[in-house]
Amino acid sequence: MSAKGLQKTIRQASTHPIVSCYPDTPLPELLFALEEHNFVLVVRKGDGHVAGLVARIDVVKAYLNDPEWADKVVSEIMTPKESLIWLPNSVNLLDAIKRMVDSDIHQLVVCGPAEGGRHPIGVITLADVIRELRREIGT
Repeated sequence: MSAKGLQKTIRQASTHPIVSCYPDTPLPELLFALEEHNFVLVVRKGDGHVAGLVARIDVVKAYLNDPEWADKVVSEIMTPKESLIWLPNSVNLLDAIKRMVDSDIHQLVVCGPAEGGRHPIGVITLADVIRELRREIGT
């Protein structure tokens, strides 16, 4: 079996737009956004710059580790910008999959421009990978 479908760029394979929230967004509001969009949200500062990312797993960890979890705000559970993995939109899907597996994460932020910019333009998830694998084997 070839990996022809996995040679697409992550920009081509991504089906998820950027959805944002703010560091001071309360967790109940975040839960609604995560349920509605079902993946990761980019956390933006008031000036529009990226502060970090928050995903479903971050909420679940907060729930398991802190009895006061529902009183928290996004900045208390998010992954800060300094810890993020940035992949330019020109990276192929196969390389992105390897990065996700090596880092034990389920989604990556697609950024642009391709020359190494750090402006989020989309999200690539394992759901996108599964869709491409299904296409690869023709189901």
